[in-house]
Amino acid sequence: MNYKTLLKVLIVIGIIAVAMGLVSAEKALLEEGKYKVGKDLPAGEYYVKCDSYNLYIADSSDSSGDLDSVIYNLNTHGGVYITVEDGEYLEIQGGKLYKLDDSPDRGADDGKYKEGMYKVGDDIPAGEYTVKSTEDQGYIEVSSNSRHKVEDIVANDNFKTDKKVKLSNGQYITLSNGAEIDVDDSAKSSDSSSSGSSNSKSKEITVDGIKFNIPDGFKEDSAEFKAYQRNFEKENDKISMDGKSFDNGKDVFTLGTITYDDYEVDDSIAEKVGGKSMTVNGVDGYEYDYENQHGFVYAKDGKLVVLLANDEDLIDQIITK
Repeated sequence: MNYKTLLKVLIVIGIIAVAMGLVSAEKALLEEGKYKVGKDLPAGEYYVKCDSYNLYIADSSDSSGDLDSVIYNLNTHGGVYITVEDGEYLEIQGGKLYKLDDSPDRGADDGKYKEGMYKVGDDIPAGEYTVKSTEDQGYIEVSSNSRHKVEDIVANDNFKTDKKVKLSNGQYITLSNGAEIDVDDSAKSSDSSSSGSSNSKSKEITVDGIKFNIPDGFKEDSAEFKAYQRNFEKENDKISMDGKSFDNGKDVFTLGTITYDDYEVDDSIAEKVGGKSMTVNGVDGYEYDYENQHGFVYAKDGKLVVLLANDEDLIDQIITK
């Protein structure tokens, strides 16, 4: 079980409310080829996604093709962040380059971070993880930026057995040669090691002015929600989404709000999105079920408030007036 189903439902709810289609276009800035930075694309940070068997990237100081001119080159089956500077020459084979706001989903795939490069705080939350090797010898690299220079490597290792890695916001983690992170396994390990800490207490949070209660043992996974938030908002410039996703190693839930620039959401819209009317802890709203996911929607302060969970009992625990 992962967040993707819940987040996709959240997007579907936004679509229903405005009776419009969500175009899931990923706008590539560049196809494969050779480009000069400053002429063909601005200097900056980009995401390059493999769309064939292998992605090859080379960033060079000139167009000579000499090995001495290569600043860095990369081979991967996944996606990578790169930073290029004015006057450099970029070559891409087997993939497409995207602006960060227009890139494909960069988070976990079915609960696993597989081969590729991830930004901590955006694609994967900060914390300690267990990295496994699905091949003879996996490779992991943690770096401080996306320039791919040796001096920017914080830690790296070739390994055969499970390996622990601690990640901080702003860092980048690269997984290759069969290295992968299973979110569920890492969450269980983290929950076990942190039992008895202050994180075990339930707490009240506020999202976009709406209060929610977070049950004991749940931890936030901001990366997954941000990925879908980007995909939703980049195609709907008059709609904004705010929210959070939580996991306790077994159950997951997503909560949030959807706001429209052109009008305020009222009860009639919430009713169309939901189904059977119900009251939860003094809050009047509507029940919503989709593919074994349980939801509750209501209108407040001109916004559509949405809660989706894989366990129906969680709704009573989370909704608060």
